[in-house]
Amino acid sequence: MTTDNAASRLHELLTRAKAIDPNTASVHAWEQLLQAKKDPALLLSRLGKVIALPESIAATLSNSVNTAPGVVSHISSQFYAAFSAHKFGEKWEVFITRIDNHTMNYLALASTLLETQIKTKRLEESEIEELRKSFVELLDHVRASELPPRLKSYVVLQLHELISSLDDYFITGAEPILERIEATIGHAYIDSEYKNFLKDHELGKSLFDCLGAAANLVTVAVGIPQLSQLILQLQHGG
Repeated sequence: MTTDNAASRLHELLTRAKAIDPNTASVHAWEQLLQAKKDPALLLSRLGKVIALPESIAATLSNSVNTAPGVVSHISSQFYAAFSAHKFGEKWEVFITRIDNHTMNYLALASTLLETQIKTKRLEESEIEELRKSFVELLDHVRASELPPRLKSYVVLQLHELISSLDDYFITGAEPILERIEATIGHAYIDSEYKNFLKDHELGKSLFDCLGAAANLVTVAVGIPQLSQLILQLQHGG
């Protein structure tokens, strides 16, 4: 099983980064790496999520007695130093050479240590794409519907957030997807109009089906299968 954690994702991103032509302008290198060509807002959003990965690694490893103190500190200091001096207009080699081999080796070690604490299965690209397609199709149907404005606005927002979390999976992993599923389901317990929509409207039932498929995939990946049971409970009158 290929596992997924913040260190493995950052290691993979930096490995791909080192394979980019060093003479490329940094802004274009980031657009390529983060799949955000000609979309400055998306680029900056994803770049912020990349920058947050060392903190995520540190937070998870803080409880590990097997972590050498220098591992996390070196990853963080080297990474943040590289970004603090970084300019989008400079050549890519200026940035990427600031990420030394020790950082890459420590990330590989951190990934191994994280695997002992959180055994999260990496989702396949085809699995993510299938989920994304179902949510995009549903979003189109909701936009074309005559749902009450407040309800429609909420459902559209949740679908946008779900699609965004799927698109960012290669950076942020499964947890944000799971959080969006939980929020989209949990809102039914405080909003009766939304709860009735999920249970009685065809689009609501379709949303339930999409959430159920996503929950089955993601909760198995992170090892907490109870969420799909909660969806069934709510769907059948819970």
